[in-house]
Amino acid sequence: MVRTSARLNGHVGHQRLALYASAALVIQSVVLLAVIIRYYFFWNDSSALVGVDFTVFWSAAKVAIDHGAPAVFSPQWMSPLEATLRPLATVAPWPYPPTFLAVVLPLGVLSFRAAFGFYVVLSLSAYALAIWRLAKGLDVAAKLALASFPGVAICIYTGQNSLITIARPAARLRCSHPIRYWLAHASRCLR
Repeated sequence: MVRTSARLNGHVGHQRLALYASAALVIQSVVLLAVIIRYYFFWNDSSALVGVDFTVFWSAAKVAIDHGAPAVFSPQWMSPLEATLRPLATVAPWPYPPTFLAVVLPLGVLSFRAAFGFYVVLSLSAYALAIWRLAKGLDVAAKLALASFPGVAICIYTGQNSLITIARPAARLRCSHPIRYWLAHASRCLR
């Protein structure tokens, strides 16, 4: 009787975990989508800019294309472009090494909205692939719990590169073949 009850409670616990994680994922997705649609499609800029940290990446890519890579370290070139995107915020300097500029440089040929959309899709895809590969042996409830981690929505909302940063070491953890291991290790040079 005790074993059956414990087994049943474990099953109910997994069902609850799946339910709560699914609910959290749906709520986060709906709120994030509503904020993105409100800001980018209805041009309602009364709220905070969605992708505020991404403005530095996009501005640096634009400045590097127009004025050369060293110009990204100059407030003279970066400030006016960043001010068009976030007029009330202070200007953020380019804190990354030149190798990371090479990664974000292609984003400079797109508009800010298109570049941010592409960046979000790329970041989510890299994160989802890394988590999916690491969570192969886990059950659905655990995978839903990983997917509903609130840090993902926050990274998307702010436009941080954290999802890609997480995906890189996760990919290295899965690389057992020597060539794949060194390729994954080489990705550390990008940032």
